[in-house]
Amino acid sequence: MSVTTIATAGNTTVPACLAIRQLGYDLKFPSGDTCLCEAEGPLGRFIAEDPVTLLGLIKLRETRGEDWMASDAEIEAHSKLFADIESIRRGLDDSRAGRTRPIEEVEAELRQNFFESGGAV
Repeated sequence: MSVTTIATAGNTTVPACLAIRQLGYDLKFPSGDTCLCEAEGPLGRFIAEDPVTLLGLIKLRETRGEDWMASDAEIEAHSKLFADIESIRRGLDDSRAGRTRPIEEVEAELRQNFFESGGAV
């Protein structure tokens, strides 16, 4: 079975519009000075700059529910994950410059940070 790869491009706009309608939303492109699109349906009203982003907002709400916004703990865990990734990148840069850090040390640090955050990412 092959893995599907989809990238944001011109060929995703129409499928996104079709998916939004398939999910039961009315799709509108208001006239005026703005380049916005709107969808109104089962979970509320959503506004975005393009249909692909609009579909993402609808699925965000569908996936996370009414409490779709990230909590402080989730934001902190997410930020920590990116800090850990940056730390690994710096470690790789250090190794290219002749300064090495054992991979076991990096893995142990990542595991510790992950479990300290309650496994939330």
